[in-house]
Amino acid sequence: STIQQKQRVAYVVAHELAHQWFGNLVTMEWWSQLWLNEGFATFVGNLATNHLFPEWDIWTLFVNDYLFSALSLDGLRSSHPIEVDVRSSSQISEIFDAISYNKGSCVIRMLETYLGEQSFKQGLHVYLKRHTYGNAVTEDLWAALAETSGKDVKGFMGTFTSAMGYPVVSVRPGAQDGTLEVQQTRFLSNGDKDDSGTVWSVSLEVRSEAGATNAIFNSASGQIQVPNGVYKKDKWLKVNAGQSGFYRVKYSEDMLAKLLSPLRELALPPVDRLGILGDSFALSRAGSMQTSQALDIAYSLANEVDFTVWTSLSNNLGGLASLWRAQPEFPSIQKFVCATLAQIYAKLGWDAKSGEPALDTMLRATILSRLGTNGHAEVIKEAQARFAKYLSDPSTLAADLKPVVFEIVMYNGTQETQDTLIKLYKQAASSEEKTQILRVLAFHPDPAIIKRAFEFNLTPEVREQDLHLAFVKVGATVHGAEVGWKFLQDNFDSYNSRLKGGHIFPRIIGMATETFTDEAKAQEIEAFFASHSVPAAERTLKQSLETIRARTAWLARSKEDVVQWLKTKGF
Repeated sequence: STIQQKQRVAYVVAHELAHQWFGNLVTMEWWSQLWLNEGFATFVGNLATNHLFPEWDIWTLFVNDYLFSALSLDGLRSSHPIEVDVRSSSQISEIFDAISYNKGSCVIRMLETYLGEQSFKQGLHVYLKRHTYGNAVTEDLWAALAETSGKDVKGFMGTFTSAMGYPVVSVRPGAQDGTLEVQQTRFLSNGDKDDSGTVWSVSLEVRSEAGATNAIFNSASGQIQVPNGVYKKDKWLKVNAGQSGFYRVKYSEDMLAKLLSPLRELALPPVDRLGILGDSFALSRAGSMQTSQALDIAYSLANEVDFTVWTSLSNNLGGLASLWRAQPEFPSIQKFVCATLAQIYAKLGWDAKSGEPALDTMLRATILSRLGTNGHAEVIKEAQARFAKYLSDPSTLAADLKPVVFEIVMYNGTQETQDTLIKLYKQAASSEEKTQILRVLAFHPDPAIIKRAFEFNLTPEVREQDLHLAFVKVGATVHGAEVGWKFLQDNFDSYNSRLKGGHIFPRIIGMATETFTDEAKAQEIEAFFASHSVPAAERTLKQSLETIRARTAWLARSKEDVVQWLKTKGF
């Protein structure tokens, strides 16, 4: 198994064991408090995995895998609060999503940081003992934690669980050293302005060369004093240090410029480099900063060595490539991707070094995948050679390289390559290898080859719980989304009858629709589902339509800016 699969197994085991306490010993009173089960099981699952496998750096991975996922979904108007009113069984299925699990676990982690580990543990002890073999609501948790910490937990946390969304905190230097001018507004990924007037209680953890400190900001705007001499206007300052806060940060241009040097020199911890990168791309999508500024930050990370930062960078570059897949400048985007990854590729190569950290092994797969699907001739040639050897002797291909090689040869291959992978799928003894193959069968530039993958997907060879895997990469190729969406329409009744009532069909609908960049396509999707009702996917559909419109606006807004940036950099 790959290291990534081992991590997944360890986490899932820990998550389900955590339900012995959060779910079984103490049970939520109603579905509205689902997060008391799933948010805690997600948090404790990561806590336990980090304890057992410290070499995996789980809490940095957590930011990329859970925090960014939750921030992405919760940046939509069609999101929902952590505590959501549930009135029908179809609504129950909808809330088993990144809000209940990921946002729930993220605000728990934020609360632990705010209270301190010891007070947090003591409060949980009181909560679990007090409600043993009973039901609880969110206010019961707040009361127990306030009792042991002496802090106004409900005042700090209430808005994060009862209100939809989260803030973007804008910061710029104050008039004197040690002061910041701060504003907060709800972040919306489509760039809309929010008029709800919601104000969150934000814990501003800050870090500079001089040290670290924190302050609470619970106003719409104002000036704060950064304690302990941590901030001077002529030096860099990282806000949301450690990325425990559930919010985004928008720096003034001069503050952002000062962060480029510590980014390049790796003077900031990986988790903070990750935060700056993630916020920059999110703000550029929303039109709150130029996309070229986010690209400058990405380009400044050529010296990066951390797996999680590279994974986030790769994901953001992949998202940019997906947005531009049908544009004439797409080859220039590919050249930029390959140039950005050249240094780390030269360092890692193809083969694991003796005694190398597990995260380096995972990083190698990430880098090779992105290069091999963006035209890097050397990587493509080597992947094809290793695949040929694997066919005659499976032991020649390391477990961590197998999914990458499958992906690269499929994307750059032919119908014959696809047939070979289908044959391997049928022969595979492990579900892991079957999953690896299903994820890439439709990953190809040729519409006919993509369609063949979807046709195989509906054969009895593929288990119902795996039917969504064919749609995973539809947005990554120029024709993938169109072919996938057409296939879903043509075979709607088949998917609906086989998957009705579960979580998988809404997931397929989301993946098949959300990567378009065309208002006409959004209207076509709305019209189709007006006559093809899927109650369990109502919220998913709203989120997809909002995402399509946000992507359409981002492309239109950033086109001239990105084209000019690519020319300036020589791509």
